[in-house]
Amino acid sequence: MLKNSSGTSSTGAAKSAQMIRIVLGVLLAINLIGAGLVLFPPGGSAEYLERQLGTLQSQVAQKRALVEQTRKHASSSKRVVRMETSS
Repeated sequence: MLKNSSGTSSTGAAKSAQMIRIVLGVLLAINLIGAGLVLFPPGGSAEYLERQLGTLQSQVAQKRALVEQTRKHASSSKRVVRMETSS
């Protein structure tokens, strides 16, 4: 086996350098994934989520108003049916 000036084998140094490259590559990949998640969050940006929340809140208000209107219609139709059956 060839020895370098420090007395270690050259294959050991090559394996060590290869391990360092692998670790650095993994760290780089993790950093790229992290940057991607920061730039493009999976649930959407804060502004998008706020707009969606406003839209959903207005839909809830409309549906509640529709439910109240339906209840009024149902109660008035019950009164009409009661009056017809009692006469």
